Amino acid sequence: MTDQKSLIRSYLESNNEIASFYNFIEENKEELCFEDKTKKERDELKRLFKATACSMGIKVVLSSVDLTPKGEEKAVEDDVLEQDQPSSKSQSKKRVIYFDYKKLERHTMKLTIAGKQMGRRLGAYREQTICLANNGKKIDENHEILNYIINCDIKMSFLVEIGFDDIKITGDFFNPSNGLCDCQDRFLLLASKIQKHLMMREEKKARKILSEELTKANEDEDEEAILFLELISTFIKKVNGYSSTTEQSYVDSTMMPWLEHYFEQINNTTKACCRGTLEPLAKQPALLTSFASSAASTSTATSCKAGSKRSRASACPSWLSLCPDYLLKLTIGVQEFDVFICEFKKPNAVPSQIVSDKVKMANMMKIMLDRLVLAGILSPVVCGLYDDGEKTETYKMYVADDGTYALVQLSAFRGIRYLTDLTMIPVIMPFFAQLKNIILGTKYKIELSIFEEVLPGPLSLFSVPSSWLRPSLEYPVVVDENKRKKQIA
Repeated sequence: MTDQKSLIRSYLESNNEIASFYNFIEENKEELCFEDKTKKERDELKRLFKATACSMGIKVVLSSVDLTPKGEEKAVEDDVLEQDQPSSKSQSKKRVIYFDYKKLERHTMKLTIAGKQMGRRLGAYREQTICLANNGKKIDENHEILNYIINCDIKMSFLVEIGFDDIKITGDFFNPSNGLCDCQDRFLLLASKIQKHLMMREEKKARKILSEELTKANEDEDEEAILFLELISTFIKKVNGYSSTTEQSYVDSTMMPWLEHYFEQINNTTKACCRGTLEPLAKQPALLTSFASSAASTSTATSCKAGSKRSRASACPSWLSLCPDYLLKLTIGVQEFDVFICEFKKPNAVPSQIVSDKVKMANMMKIMLDRLVLAGILSPVVCGLYDDGEKTETYKMYVADDGTYALVQLSAFRGIRYLTDLTMIPVIMPFFAQLKNIILGTKYKIELSIFEEVLPGPLSLFSVPSSWLRPSLEYPVVVDENKRKKQIA
């Protein structure tokens, strides 16, 4: 008993704030011969540890130590093994990223509630939760809730502790604002200065400023500044040759610089412009079978030239046959996933299809989302962009509830067409950065699902049930009434 007291006192003197009984046992397991002790002896040691700590005025954490006597350990292990066995052979095995106990840091938390310092008490709760998680014990509701509150802080320290390298990207797509940042004042001032020189026909001064700022940004490795300077240099050339004669010339002048600098730089992506189609749906349940069209297409409608977007849209049997104006695909392994779609119209364009481009975009986003859910992707989100020639709108879509698809407008702005619009570049940049963050988040979720990894605790992702999905109304078709009357006659 005397040896045990001396061991306890030496441990408590070195841990004078919070003393963990579990850590004490781990450090002195051989000296105490803890494995050979009976349950009664272990309980006695626990009481002695608590009494000594209280006499020294030290907070004690008494949890997560297996007090089962030696003779019963095998039976307990057998029960655990039986519980760990999968219920059926068809059940897939998932690799869980567990807490790395050695990497967990001890933070001194400062929290005052009603004039009382609660930081040490929260720290004790966290210490208990860590000990329970380390031994795979069941965590009660109070510990679980407090652990969520402590770990999900603004600095995302939880991500640092479990060893994530891409903390910023992960933090952005778990952020409720989806990574939307304010435009930087320095870029606004610089854009205004460059625009002023160009308006005064002082192109040499403007080019000199751009060159000096780009050199400085490269030296400082300021990626955001480099991106801004590349964008403004590109748009200076574009506004001088702005054209909206055709849809393609309008898109090249106003939208392609944004798409090239933000989305085509993402790894493992491919783009398709006016020629790509959506990936086919996975093996879908009966509830996703599309509704039949309310009218049959005529021979005139189906005999149009296949090269025309308009003719193909009017004769297609499904939304899957439509050609988006711009489509971004992610390639993970051998699979391709549609994550971002764009629809454009030149200014003052007359609609040439039965449904508007915005409706077309929303329906194709719904199909993209259905495919991600059927592929087993957790909490999928897809993005869309619609430009009607006057303003640009950005959207995201996700499955909010049973049969409910949420189409959320993220932003609306006017594109860069003229020299006077250059100061809008810093304002628009955060909107495209926001879309990129959402796409990166979706990419990360796809990789987690494909590689069968699971995020623990507060970062766990919601799995959307396939029963929440709903079939798509088929693309409408025009019926020639005169042709139908002749067929009936």
